[in-house]
Amino acid sequence: MVKTSYESPQNYNRTNLSPEELDVCPGELEIQPPTKHNGEFDWDEEMQGYVLSASAYGVLATHMVGGRLSEIVGPKYVLGLGLLLTGLLTMLCPAAAEWSFGAFITVRVIIGITSGVIMPAVNVLVARWYPVEERQLILSAIMASAPLATVIALSTSGIVANDAGWPAVFYLFGFLPVFWFIPWLFLAYDSPEKHPRISEKEKNTILKSLGQQSQTPQTVPWIAILTSLPLWAYIIMTLGYSWIGSTLISQLPTYLSRILHFDLQKSGVVSALPFIFAPIGGVFFGLSAMKIRKSGRFSYLSSIRLFNSISAIGSSVFIFVITLVGCDATAITVLLILSMVAVAAYCGGSITNHLDLGSNFAGTTSGITSTVSGVSAIISPLIVGALTNDNQTLTQWHIVFYIAICFTIFCYGFFMIFGSVEEQAWNKIGTDNNEPCKQENISKKMEQV
Repeated sequence: MVKTSYESPQNYNRTNLSPEELDVCPGELEIQPPTKHNGEFDWDEEMQGYVLSASAYGVLATHMVGGRLSEIVGPKYVLGLGLLLTGLLTMLCPAAAEWSFGAFITVRVIIGITSGVIMPAVNVLVARWYPVEERQLILSAIMASAPLATVIALSTSGIVANDAGWPAVFYLFGFLPVFWFIPWLFLAYDSPEKHPRISEKEKNTILKSLGQQSQTPQTVPWIAILTSLPLWAYIIMTLGYSWIGSTLISQLPTYLSRILHFDLQKSGVVSALPFIFAPIGGVFFGLSAMKIRKSGRFSYLSSIRLFNSISAIGSSVFIFVITLVGCDATAITVLLILSMVAVAAYCGGSITNHLDLGSNFAGTTSGITSTVSGVSAIISPLIVGALTNDNQTLTQWHIVFYIAICFTIFCYGFFMIFGSVEEQAWNKIGTDNNEPCKQENISKKMEQV
């Protein structure tokens, strides 16, 4: 699709090198002449960066809108139309790219806008349909599907592009949600009460587990929500999870190719291993959390803290060890896999915490959280780029890892002090509680931890 040039990693002559030049790993591949890929569009790296980031800005713009709309009109149509429009716009991408670079960027931004409503709507559906003890498992499975889908899409795209041309990739992945929308329209419902074919026994079981939930849209108590310290503890914990996750996911290919000198075209399986093990870990931790909670061995809050600890501290330890093992590619690959698996322990921790605090405003709180945590997907790559641009050394990448570790541990510590699983007063039906939330004494909270 795009004209690019690629130089295979080369062996380094480590004699008579400066200290800065020695701060790299030796190349492990034979020297090969540069290979060029003659694409249709002459877009430089800066322009490609705009393309890759365009949808992210659109996504941030509609998280909160999608969440609130799901509470008002129902998640069925918000989720369904969001995916339908995203699919249709994806199929328009080849035509837009042929027209102009600006048109392609515009379509990408609009795709972000339409897809930004999806996850908040999913959270509203989970809050209305799944018993409390099953929410972690279902959201874990949903979150785990993202990296797995990335691996499948990347491996499929190359085959489709080679056989049918690059536009076929957009047509294929654009058609899938359009096709999915048809059964969704007839089989999905906003809540158990609105489903015409659900049995009374199943409906009553679900509703009994959910407790008191509003059947009509409630006025959002913005002041109370935005001053709720337990909610901010959840948001900040999610921000830390997103930061370290986006650092690993978005920068892993660059680290493998520039530092470890992996030829990503020849070692695709090795490069994909962290993305394959992460969803497996997510489902495992979600299932483990559900079983631990049912066993009664830990309180609900203690269980969440346990899995948050594995996610934050575990991943931080593995990433820190990466900075100690030098250029051992095998050890680093194993540590990266373990880091991704540890990060996924969040699926057994805080992943459903906003539903515990206020399920009647699942869309609103999910929208706020997704907006705040989504910023990490933009800022993290910018920081990595600023540190490593024209300076791809071990020292600079170690700084990237140290920043991710420190930020993640800070967010984890904040949740450990201020996190809660108790339903908040602003969520209770029939109360007009929009006053600023009263905060407990910090020293008292630390003593409880």
